[in-house]
Order: sequence, then structure tokens, then C-alpha cells
Amino acid sequence: MNSSGRRAFAKLKRPLRTTTTRPVPDLREAIRRACANFTPQECRNALAAAGYEDDVAVAA
Repeated sequence: MNSSGRRAFAKLKRPLRTTTTRPVPDLREAIRRACANFTPQECRNALAAAGYEDDVAVAA
């Protein structure tokens, strides 16, 4: 995993570490909230850094 991927994963994990409940539905909701912290541009940049810059879905 490259540094961009590590930063993105760290940004995803940070709020999940503060989640005290562990039932699956609660964790899913916590993941949804954590994903909302990412802008579309951040996602495009992370995917491009991982080598997906030629992917049509990334370029859109």
C-alpha cells in the first residue's frame, strides 16, 4: 500500500476507533459516517495513486 492509501485508511480508521459499540449494524453506520469524511477528489487522488488513473470511473 502506498502512502496515499495508508493516509486514506488511517482517515477511515480514526473515527472507528472511537466507536464503543460493536454490534454489526452500529459498525456499519460508523463506517458510513467515516466514509462521509472523504471528498470525491480525495477518493480520485487515492485511486489514481494506487494505479487506477486510467479507469473511466476514476476519471469522471
